Amino acid sequence: YQPRDGELLFAWQIRPEVAAPAPRPRDLLVLVDTTASQAGRPLAQARQIVASLAETLRPEDRVSLWAPSTPAATRALTRDFLPANSPEVQSAAAALTEVEYGSGAADLKGGLEKALATLAPNRGRHQVVLYLGDGESAFRPLSEADRLALGSRMDLNDQYFFAVPLGLKLDANNLHGLAVVTGGAVVRLQNDIAIPAKRREFLAS
Repeated sequence: YQPRDGELLFAWQIRPEVAAPAPRPRDLLVLVDTTASQAGRPLAQARQIVASLAETLRPEDRVSLWAPSTPAATRALTRDFLPANSPEVQSAAAALTEVEYGSGAADLKGGLEKALATLAPNRGRHQVVLYLGDGESAFRPLSEADRLALGSRMDLNDQYFFAVPLGLKLDANNLHGLAVVTGGAVVRLQNDIAIPAKRREFLAS
């Protein structure tokens, strides 16, 4: 470009080629609501989702499965973090309908805290908390301060909360509140995941 004073100007754009970083291996902490409100179809859907994780996760990804309930009943369904296709994870998924049954009430805060204690922060891995359920915490309701404290703890450790709402009566404050604070999301089922193709489509999202 040459303005009126005669000085010649030009622009030079530099675009360095920066390779995309390799995807980080994932730690997936899965919490399945097994309380009374999840009896029947919701637990069956949770089983289908957990059993199908092996179709989308990579060999270096790991899964730990928990059942948050009352303080005495909250427990891990797998022994630490394991590959999604491991016999123990698949067996735990099957147990959601063959052994477990919807009963009791949830202490969501206590269950999350107990499960998160097993997820050591590691920025070399992509760490996700995946909650399957209605978000209710009838045993000990969560306050706004509780949600903020739990979400801030996960956010500080680069741990993202994702929720898949299952059941008829949902606690939107808990589901969306924890997801928003951590940068996660609430992912709704749009199709019948009993159909394998629809299940793969959902998991890919």
